[in-house]
Amino acid sequence: MKKFKLLLFFIILTFLYGCGDQLNLEKTTITLMLGIDEGEEERFEVFQTSPVFSREAPVKIQTFSVQASSLREARKKFDSKTSGNVVGGKLQVILISKKVLKKYNIYKYFDVFYRDPKNSVTAYITAYDGDLSELVNFLPADKPRIAVHIKRLISTTRQNESTATTTLQIFRRLNEDKALTPFMAEIKRDGSDDIEVTGIALLNKDGKYMLTIDKHQSALMLILRDDLRFPVPLTFDIDNEQENSGEVSFDVMDLDRKIKSDYANGKFSFNLFFKMDVNLTESYLTLNTYNEKRKVEKMIEKQVKKELEELIKTFQEHEVCPIGLGMHARANHYQAFKKVEDNWPKAFKNADINLDIQVQIQNTGILKY
Repeated sequence: MKKFKLLLFFIILTFLYGCGDQLNLEKTTITLMLGIDEGEEERFEVFQTSPVFSREAPVKIQTFSVQASSLREARKKFDSKTSGNVVGGKLQVILISKKVLKKYNIYKYFDVFYRDPKNSVTAYITAYDGDLSELVNFLPADKPRIAVHIKRLISTTRQNESTATTTLQIFRRLNEDKALTPFMAEIKRDGSDDIEVTGIALLNKDGKYMLTIDKHQSALMLILRDDLRFPVPLTFDIDNEQENSGEVSFDVMDLDRKIKSDYANGKFSFNLFFKMDVNLTESYLTLNTYNEKRKVEKMIEKQVKKELEELIKTFQEHEVCPIGLGMHARANHYQAFKKVEDNWPKAFKNADINLDIQVQIQNTGILKY
């Protein structure tokens, strides 16, 4: 009998254990989205959007803005404006205006997120091209809460390999690793009631904005990084001096990337080999894609190589290295890399990079022309 009572006591204790730290939603302000723009009175103007759980409230989302020199100061000011304590465990998106990214190394101001274990590290870091005050007050009737909508939008675009999903956790690694430079998704209002993902914003080694690559170039960057989720839909405009010109669309079903590197005379060199298995989905070429498949493969190989080389040249000109060659250099030429690790983008700019592309068409569809 005593054993039964003791067992019953522990069972009750187990169910009651979580009640001591209960969270009353009506007395809590849950931050879903944080926006950081350039301030007028202070360094930043910080925006916060939170859901409203009160039955009496006609509007189910509330937006606050404060002027602050740091994010911790902003949170303190939010606490004085809201009806409940601000918590960041459900944070979905952190939007940063391009004006801020051009002026500040925003990473050092994220210290508050990484020190508090109650904060979410899965929120997407996203660049915004425009005035953040317009976006945070944007309440479309046909879409979910703006924070949830933006995160879903970026996730969907990432599935098509047209942008990047940089979380707080990934953003920390990109900033702390000297072999990489940071990057994040970029969005903007397209002039109507829609929000559009424009591509990937690239930062330099000092954490400041350098350039934006479009969605097509974003897919090429992910190919260079070998960071893909198959299938990858791509469209290329084959520019051929002969008659066979036009657009070709295909899905990359598999990708094999191999890298060989060398270091000589104070300079790195990289040879990148890519083998792509693709399924043809559309063709405006005059060639018979079924009977002249090898010709089509060679045309695609030439165009892919051309555009990848142009993108790498753009990265080198702006001294950004988001594709991970620094990690390969560190792994295979450690002593040489140690000499340049504090300014790896400069060494990357001077590196020789050669590409070898092999495309194999696995399927042309049911048409035999």
